[in-house]
Amino acid sequence: MFTMNIREWERAYREQARNLATKFFENLKNEKILGVRCKHCGKIYIPPFSVCSCGSKDLEEVFVSGEGYIETFTICFERMEGYPEPPFILALIRLDNSEVVFPHIVIGVDLSDINSAIRIVRVGARVRAVFKKERKGSLLDIEGFRLIE
Repeated sequence: MFTMNIREWERAYREQARNLATKFFENLKNEKILGVRCKHCGKIYIPPFSVCSCGSKDLEEVFVSGEGYIETFTICFERMEGYPEPPFILALIRLDNSEVVFPHIVIGVDLSDINSAIRIVRVGARVRAVFKKERKGSLLDIEGFRLIE
């Protein structure tokens, strides 16, 4: 029988989410990407979720390699707060075995010739996370994702 009222449930959910978020950001400081794997269906979520899409709360913490592939991308020509000077590549990265795409920039691509860049950067291209030298426990600790040749 369900005995927890909605306020108690929300408080417990927020506390669990806060703990997972804190662990996720703290691990980024150490160049580690923390996720959770559902013990019921095997899905991996990055950043960690407290409940799987299958409804299970039986999750275990896992670290992922920081490698994945570009699911989609765009070359941005307009200034956006918090991003590099344009042009830059904004991509949705699916880290290996993850259920969630990770929005970030692709670095290390010469954008002086956009047509050449489009031939190099493609959907499905393999990428690896590159961490900044100084990290603070933020998504921005990942400088970007570099193509794996």
